[in-house]
Amino acid sequence: MIMDEFSNLESTFRSSIVRSKALCDLQDYLAKNYSGALDSTDMLRASLVLSVSAFDYLVHEIIRIETIRRFKLKRSIDRINIPFNILNSDVSDIETRLDAHVREVNSYKSFVDPGKFSEAIGCFVSTPWEKIATEMGISADQIKSRVRAIYRWRNRIAHEADINPVLSGIELWPIDKFDVVSAIRDIEGVGLLSIKVIRDN
Repeated sequence: MIMDEFSNLESTFRSSIVRSKALCDLQDYLAKNYSGALDSTDMLRASLVLSVSAFDYLVHEIIRIETIRRFKLKRSIDRINIPFNILNSDVSDIETRLDAHVREVNSYKSFVDPGKFSEAIGCFVSTPWEKIATEMGISADQIKSRVRAIYRWRNRIAHEADINPVLSGIELWPIDKFDVVSAIRDIEGVGLLSIKVIRDN
């Protein structure tokens, strides 16, 4: 693994993905051994939510780390406004204040939707989806469509309790381990490649 400003973030993201996969494995064990007594499918839902949240956290941290790194290197930072009072700070305090500023500005934002992701990572890398898609060997439209579908799936679970509105809301949408594991794998790939395209730039 490359050791740089992104190393800890990469490890944290990988750890979250491992936790997501472990939930799927645990659900699989419970489903095979206690299927009659226990509905364990909410573990799959939790696994998906965790993986998407890990990806969103990853993008937030990429923005914060790369903004500070570029500031230190005196490189341009497109579309990110740094207040004058921070630029005019004491040298020993400026990085801490810049860190706090970036966290505050982005605290209410989500960057999982492909458009929001592109706006965020595009501050540092031109055409980020095209670069990620090239690494994955598919088209940018394909990977954006896939991430958007996973994001909407997560939102349905997190904001609608995954309830199927048919039958007066007494039934959940079906969920399958294979589909969740596949989604986690794709989110993991996009997350790790997001770090790579920043490093390569």
